Parts: sequence; C-alpha cells; structure tokens
Amino acid sequence: MTPHDARPRRGPGPRPLLRAVRAVVAARLGLPAGAAMRRIVGIDPGALGGLGVLDLDDAGNLEGVALHRTPRVEVLRNRKPRLDYDPAGMWALLVATTDRPGATIRGVEVALEAQGARPGQGVASTYRTGVGFGLWLGLVVASRVPYRIVTPTSWKRHANLLGDSKRASRLRVQERFPSLGVVPPADEGPAEGLLLAAYVAATRTEGAAHGATG
Repeated sequence: MTPHDARPRRGPGPRPLLRAVRAVVAARLGLPAGAAMRRIVGIDPGALGGLGVLDLDDAGNLEGVALHRTPRVEVLRNRKPRLDYDPAGMWALLVATTDRPGATIRGVEVALEAQGARPGQGVASTYRTGVGFGLWLGLVVASRVPYRIVTPTSWKRHANLLGDSKRASRLRVQERFPSLGVVPPADEGPAEGLLLAAYVAATRTEGAAHGATG
C-alpha cells in the first residue's frame, strides 16, 4: 500500500522585528517566547478534505496558517486499487498539529465539521463522508484535545458562502490569508477546514468545547 500524503502549505509567521518584540513581552509575562498563544484546527472530514490550522496570539492577531490534506492510502476494493482514508496517517497528522510542538502553543482546540445527507449527494458519497467523520471524531477524542462539532451552515454563513461551492471557499481563503499564495484545487477541503477554524476563532457562541477543562 502506498500512502498519498501531500506536502502541507504554510503561510509565513510574523516578521522578525515583530517576533522579537513579542519575545520581549512574553519574557516579561513569563510566557513562551515567540509563541502562538492559541491554535485552532478545523477539519473537513471528507476523503478530499483535510485540516486548516490557525494560530493566533492573545489579542487575536494572526500568527500563522497551514493547510494539510487528509492522508489517504491505496487499497484494493472489488479487486481494484482505490484511495481510502489512512487512519494511521490521520492520527500522525492530528498529533503533529495538536501536540503543542516545542511548548509554543498554550491552547489547542479542534473544530470538526458536522456531516449529514445533503441534496444531490449520492449514497456512496454520503457513506464515505460519514466514515471520515467517524474516524476523525474517534481520533480527536483519543487525543484528548477539546473539540467542537460545527454545522456547515454555521461557518458558511459566517464566511458569506452559503450555497457556494468548494471553489468559492478556496478563493475566500486566498483572499483572507494571502500569505498562503495561490491555493490549488486539491486544497479546497483543507481550505474549508481553515474557514471553519476562523469561524470558531471569531465566535464563542456554542458553549464550552467537548473535553474542555476550563
């Protein structure tokens, strides 16, 4: 079996002078130098989905962004090779994005997009997306990271994308996060994950996250 993991796309962090100033402030406050204070990981659970990672400081200023496609692996189904969810790769990606690398992240939260049957969506497609949602939910719970389940309508309304396609989501991400550069069509799923993360960052209206301790 051959894994199909794409190289993640990342936007640059703050400029060197700004980073140095924040390091001084962090030292005075006893905080990790050069740290992003809060990380939100938005997950589009579709097979062509992925993760959008949003780093913010305590004031809500952008520290960095990244896009990661859902890891997939080649399997045989009905004697034909197909790409399917790679649970081991998904776990590794989740750990890499939520494990507070280098103790620079003080708070991590996951936002998982809720799934359900949609008009015009085939039975097989609905089933596969449901499988992906279940896999991601199980992995997130196992990671013990606080999480929220957010309906597509909620984050799309916030992004003014109700009724629009994934392409529109990708273009909106390019507009809102220009440090990413041109986002290719293959990153439309992770782009929606990033918009989901941005929704959670901007709104705190759904109560405490599951698994939150305070």
